[in-house]
Amino acid sequence: MFAHRDACQGIGRQFDDGHNRVADDIPLPDEKLLRKLHPASAGQFNILTGRGCPFECSFCLHPDQREPRIRYHSINYVIELIKRISGVVPTRQMFIIDDVFTLNKKRVLEFCEK
Repeated sequence: MFAHRDACQGIGRQFDDGHNRVADDIPLPDEKLLRKLHPASAGQFNILTGRGCPFECSFCLHPDQREPRIRYHSINYVIELIKRISGVVPTRQMFIIDDVFTLNKKRVLEFCEK
């Protein structure tokens, strides 16, 4: 489950982060919320480019939250996310915190080219 702020109604809404949802269905962060986060962020932001992990490592920090499949955001979505964050608040560093970001070499190369 995750929450986001509904841009039209201005209220929180819960989505089931379920089986039929594509990762790009998750809305980009609201600009007002990004501005509120800025003082605490010190110009550093973490982003996720996908969700899930196909492995069952015994040392995993998140075994109860693991999805058995990976659902990636499109590269265009990731680029728009980076532009949104860096366009709204001064950004010194941005970290991709996916557990398996480099699993799909073709996707990583496409990201680097854009």
